[in-house]
Amino acid sequence: MNKQLYFAVLICVGLGLFYFVTQKDKVKVGIRELVLPNFKQQEIDKIEINGLGKIELFKADDRWQLVDNSKSETNYFANADYVSDLLNAAENLNSYYFATEIKEKSEEFAVSNDKAVKVRLYSGSKVVWELLIGKEIDDEQRYVRAPYNPSIFVAKGRFWDLTRQSVSEWRDRQIIPLRPDEISKFTFAKQNKVFTVSWKNERWTLSDDSGKLFASDKLNNERIAELVEALANVRVLDFITDNERISAAKSALLKPSFIYTIYDSKGTFYVLDVAFNLLEQKVLAQLQGGHEVYEISNYAFTKLNISLDELLLNQKAQTKN
Repeated sequence: MNKQLYFAVLICVGLGLFYFVTQKDKVKVGIRELVLPNFKQQEIDKIEINGLGKIELFKADDRWQLVDNSKSETNYFANADYVSDLLNAAENLNSYYFATEIKEKSEEFAVSNDKAVKVRLYSGSKVVWELLIGKEIDDEQRYVRAPYNPSIFVAKGRFWDLTRQSVSEWRDRQIIPLRPDEISKFTFAKQNKVFTVSWKNERWTLSDDSGKLFASDKLNNERIAELVEALANVRVLDFITDNERISAAKSALLKPSFIYTIYDSKGTFYVLDVAFNLLEQKVLAQLQGGHEVYEISNYAFTKLNISLDELLLNQKAQTKN
């Protein structure tokens, strides 16, 4: 290659690079982007959502709790999965395009201070992430605005996870706070009859209130495992909060349809009363010692309302030594 051709190639390459850089810069000039601060999820210990009401979540002893401001700051356990969903939604929110910065549009797009849903994430006493969420465009797009900034953007994200605005939507609906593998024993009491199921020697054993032990084969163990799964996963269908309904529910629970006492390996136990309210045709449940009354599903009632005969499948009784 002669020198003239060599220099011509260098000039072409240089011009190409210059054009690429200048065009790239031109593309960026004038484009506005929604810039939100980064945060570490593990450092978030308080969340506020101010919209139709005020939702306040805080972490205590590595468990998320919920403040019910309508009831003299009564605290409930919050659904940890929903908290995780909110933090993921905040972290992965995408700015779609700039809409406007005309002040009057803040009211129209519901991103003004008095109309927006305000979400704040705290680390200690410091706000580390904040967003004003406005009018919905579709399931994934809403108008948003960063605080102290007039620019309004359309953002894409999982806004349902960011803006749950009622206490009942945030509450933990698990009644027995144990996983199936944490349940080591339970008793079932119905109509003055009781039977006990215990995990021993890598299998479930059964005994009735007379002290008889019953043989338990593989099929029995599978059925009992299903029952243990149902116990660990019984969920609240509705939280009964109205005083009149609470009174009626507690009256029905004075004569429960059946009672479970569930133990973990440390000896901690939970006593669950379940009753069917004939008047309302609803299934009620309450943990003894607790002040709350729940409605659970008819499906859960059917799964839990079993008998010893259903578990034994004609197994022979053995006299307890």
